Parts: sequence; structure tokens; C-alpha cells
Amino acid sequence: AVEFAARGDVEHVSLGPPAEALAALEALYFAHRLAFADAETQRLARASEDELRGAARTLRAALAGPESSWIAQHAARDPLLTFRAQLLRLEAAQRGALETRAGQWATADGAAVLFVRTRASPFDATAQAPLLAAIEEARARLTARGVSTQLSALHRFAAEAQQTAQRDAQRISLLSLAAVAALFALLFRSLRTLAAAAFQLGLALSTASAVCLLAFGGLHPLTLAFGSTLIGVCIDYPIHLAHHHALAGDPRGPLATLRAVAPALVVGALTSIAGFAGIATSDLPGLRELGVFGAIGLIAGLAALWVIAPIFPHALAPTPAQQRLAAWLARGYAGLCANRSACLALLAGICSAIALAAPRARFSDDVFALNLPPRPEWVAEEARVQALLGAGERGRFVAVMGASDDEALARLEALAPRLGAAVAAGALAGFDSPHALLRSPSAQATSERALREAPGLLAARIERAFSAEGFAPGAFAPFAEELARPAPAPLRAAELAGSPLADALAALRVPLGSGVAWVVTLRGVSDPAAVEQAVTAVPGAAFVDQRRLAGELYAGYRAQVVLLLGAGIALVALVLAARFRSLSRVAAAGLPALLAAGSVLAVLALRGEPVTLLHLFGLLLVLCFAEDYGVFLVEARGAAELSASLTSIVAASATTALSFGLLAFSDFPALAALGFTAGLGSLAALLISPLSAAAFRSSRDASLLR
Repeated sequence: AVEFAARGDVEHVSLGPPAEALAALEALYFAHRLAFADAETQRLARASEDELRGAARTLRAALAGPESSWIAQHAARDPLLTFRAQLLRLEAAQRGALETRAGQWATADGAAVLFVRTRASPFDATAQAPLLAAIEEARARLTARGVSTQLSALHRFAAEAQQTAQRDAQRISLLSLAAVAALFALLFRSLRTLAAAAFQLGLALSTASAVCLLAFGGLHPLTLAFGSTLIGVCIDYPIHLAHHHALAGDPRGPLATLRAVAPALVVGALTSIAGFAGIATSDLPGLRELGVFGAIGLIAGLAALWVIAPIFPHALAPTPAQQRLAAWLARGYAGLCANRSACLALLAGICSAIALAAPRARFSDDVFALNLPPRPEWVAEEARVQALLGAGERGRFVAVMGASDDEALARLEALAPRLGAAVAAGALAGFDSPHALLRSPSAQATSERALREAPGLLAARIERAFSAEGFAPGAFAPFAEELARPAPAPLRAAELAGSPLADALAALRVPLGSGVAWVVTLRGVSDPAAVEQAVTAVPGAAFVDQRRLAGELYAGYRAQVVLLLGAGIALVALVLAARFRSLSRVAAAGLPALLAAGSVLAVLALRGEPVTLLHLFGLLLVLCFAEDYGVFLVEARGAAELSASLTSIVAASATTALSFGLLAFSDFPALAALGFTAGLGSLAALLISPLSAAAFRSSRDASLLR
């Protein structure tokens, strides 16, 4: 405890109740003890003198017990032990299943318990890493001394997930860069071309990162991972430029070649940017950041072409690999153009297969399926610690809301008997209400009246009953004097905030923008529907099942991405229509992306793999970048340009499939889903683009190829 309390990243350490806790609680609650009298004490206030004699015997036994000196200090003012009962309720509310031994928290079997509260969020892996390392080092020291330890901490689960995502992102970035460099070396054998492409990539990624840092204050792990995959999309632009400059270049130099292919580049980029701009409108922060990152990166990558074009060699000779690939692709494409009916039949077959398989896709709204599976040994250890602490159910609780503490606490009091009935019916094992800490002003006033206005003057009846049990006459005159005075003002939450109960209050009371919520912890929920029915009967009360709530939110985000898919298709169609103004050419350019996305969905359905939010996001990416392939083929004029376009889309597809496909091998399920969808979609678009272009090519365009 001393070691961790000295750390700057630790806000608070608790090894046991504060030494001054009893005095502080006495200052808070003793004057209000009648306002917190339990039902048994209120019953005694109306009971016969014979029953009050039983209370006298209880007091006499307490005076003979281990607490005798403390009881004796308060007995004259509290003969019914009302304050002692309140302290016991507070102790039970604070410690759960814990005991105090020698002033320290301990479990029933004698294990010591240390609570550590960090300054940073448990989801801030960077901030938590040093403390988690210190904890493991301390545990190792204790193990060496023969002391066993167990840890319960959300921090380590969150830190491992974030570190895994970042580690995968770094590894995939390096592999993507290596793959792109190898591809450039194979196709171009030009260091100047490779340097120009590297500069373009660096400018695109650094611009996107800078904008996101300014806009969001940081970069989400998913965005960091996506930065590596953007390599495969941004590199398409210098690939197109290099292939056209080598195979169909303008003799005036690379800038002239760039001006010639600029319409196709701009149209292709606009379709991608439009898709990412749609993603940026998402309500989900991670997706919104991804959308901004992608849109800015593509804009910067496109603009950088005019900066890097002068770096290209004035005359870039095609390499033997380029020439062989271009010749082979040109022959294959000519064969497709000569058999347009076969191309149409193949496209119809693909559409039919998608129509049959895609509807069988099964959507999953389990948000936890996207996260890194937790280590089984950590899960088991977490369960053991929570059982020792007697903690409530993880992820299930009741929130009772109101415009003020008074309203929320009054609703809480109306809820308690309903939850009690649910316990009696077996719907849950038990619950812990904040009433031990604080009651509504009306409940406090009711309790005060029950004792102050008890029939037959309570003080006089206590005097007679207790005297009959051997207490000195007049011993409880101080109690009678207090009853004669006006009741104190009700105890309020603000008074608890500066007391030893501040931690307990903070765990149970949540300030809201327009009021406050008090939390009731639940134990052993066996019938969630029955518990929810009992809770919702009280205004302002809500049964919260965090896993179910996460699924409902996730389903909402999934529906939003589906709408974004529709909006992305519409935007792409508008861009293509504005450029080509021909239904057949719009179909030739637009169908590959649509059919590629549909093919991926069909494959997921056939594999029986649930379609998650990240799969849908991957489909949206396919719609964004796969349009480029169709656009370049439709824009091609003449055999030389067509050869350059064919080789460039093969190279572009290879880089995209490599960068996204590598994500499919990530240990992080969200990244793996994104990588599989986008990587497969890129390959599908590559295969479908020539079919679509050949099937819908006009006779005028076909004549240009001869």
C-alpha cells in the first residue's frame, strides 16, 4: 500500500477503513440517527412496555460485550441502539463480503485486500502500462516469499487489447511498405520512382494524422491500424501514373502524362473520398475518425501527385516484366471484348450467385466479438476475486434517476419493495440499495416522526421499561431532552461528499446533465425480464444490462453503416454519371465495385461467418477504392492506354490486397474482419472489372483498341 500510494499515477490506495472513520461517521449520523431508524426500531417505538424491556436487555448485553466502552458513551442518548444499527448498515454497504482485521480489509478466509484507484482511465493503455508492470513485479516478489496474490483489474484487459492492435498495426505497416517496395522494384526498377511514391505516401499519411490529431486530440488504435492499409489505396495513384508514363507516356515528360490521366485519377479519387466522407458522418467516434483520416489522406495523396511528378524520370522505359504483363493482359482483354455475350453471361452468373447466397448472411450485434478474446486465466482470476469481495453482477444494475437527489431517492424507496418481491420470487438473489448511506428528506422525516410522535411518549415508556430491567432512574434523560427538541434538517449528499463515505457515494451516485442517478447493485439475476418488469414500474428507474445495451447500440451503428453503404453507392453513381453521361459506361465503371462487395458478402454467408460492423465497414471501403479499377478501364483511349490501365489496376489491386489482406492475420478480431473483407473485395473487383468493361464497351470504344 505504501509503495503504490507513492506513485504519481495512483490517485488513492485503501488498505482498510480510515482510522478517523468512526469519529467522522458519528459527526454525520448521530444527530440524524432517528431519521435512519430501521423498521424494527420504528416498530419498537410503538411496542408495549414488555417489548421495550427486551430492548433494555439488548442494551445491557451490549454494555457487557467487547464494544462496552463505546456503547456506554452513547447509551444515555441512544437507548434503542439506533446509531449502532446504522453503523452496521454502513459497514455492510461499504465492504460487501469483507471484514476488518487489525484495521485492514480482509476476506472471510483471512486474505488481505488492497484497493488501488488510478488517475488515468483504465482504457488508457499508455498511462496504465507502467503501473501494470509495477503490479506484476510486486506480485512476483510476493510469490518468491510464498505469498499468493490475485488481481482484479479492467485495466489489464483494455491495455492488452490496445497494445495488440498497435503491435499488429506496426507489423502490418512494415510488411505493407516492404511489399510495395518489392512490387515497385519488380515492375519499374527505378529508385527515383520508388522515392517519389514513398514521398507521396509519407505526405498523405502525415497530413491525415495531423488533421486527426488536431480534430480529435489523438489517434484511435483502429485508425493507427488503418493508416497502414491506406498505403495500399494511396499508392494506387503513383502506380497509375508510373504505368501510364512507362507504357503510354507523353514525350513531354511526367507532368504531361499526369495531365492526360488526371481525369481518370480525379474521378476515381472522388468516388473514394465521397465514401470516406460518408463514414466521417458516423456517430461512432472510431468510424468518424477513420472517415476523416481516409478522406484527408486520399485528398493529400492525390494532390501530392503534382508534387512528385517532376521527380519521375523524364522518360521511363518499361521493364521486361511490365511489357510481358501488359502484353498478356491486352490479349486477354481483347478476347473478352470479342466475346461480349460470354462476359454478360458471366456477370449475370455472378449476380445470381450473390442473389442466392447473400440473403443467407447472418449479422452479429455482439460488440465483444470484435475485441481481443480475454485470457482464460485472467477471466478465472477475475471471477475468484469478485466472489471473494461479494461484488454484484458485472454489467447488470439498476439506475434510478431524478431531477434532484430528493426525487431520485424517493423513487429509490418506491423501488426497494418491488426488488424485494423479485428476490422472494427467485428472479434475483439479492440487491444492495444506497439507502444505508442516504434517504430522501421525506423518508428521513417519516422516520423521525415515528419515534418522536410514538404513542404514550416514547421517552417516558423507555424510562419505565428500562428501569424495570435494572437501569438507574433518569439514566435516559438526555434522550428525552433530544426528543423534545425540533428535529435536525435532513442529511444531504453534499455532506457525505467530504466524509469517509465519499468513495462509497461516488460509486453509487452519478451526476447527470439534467439531474442525478443512484445505482442499485444486483446479485444473481436469474430472470432479467422479471427484474426489468419490476424496475420499469417505477418512474425514472431503469434496469441496465450493459451487454444487451452494447448490442442495441451496436445494432444502431450497424444500421447506420448500412445507410452509409447506400449513400456511398448513390454518391459514386452521381460522380460517374456526371463524368460519363452514358448508362453503359456508368455500368462498366460502377458494377465492379458493387459486385465485388456483393461477392464478399456471399462468401461470408457461405462460410457461416457472422457479419459484423467491421465487415460492413470493409464493404464500404471496397465500394470506395474498387471504383478506380472500372474508371481507368472506361477512361482508356487506344491500345497503349488500355495496356497501361490494365497493368496499373493489377498492381493497384496487388498493393491493396497485400495491405488489407495482411490485416486478416491480425490477432485483433476487428482488424482481421476488416482485412479479410477489403482484401477479398480488392481481388474480386480486379477480376470483375475487365468483364464489366468488355461487356459494356461501345462499338466506338472497341474500334479504338484495334
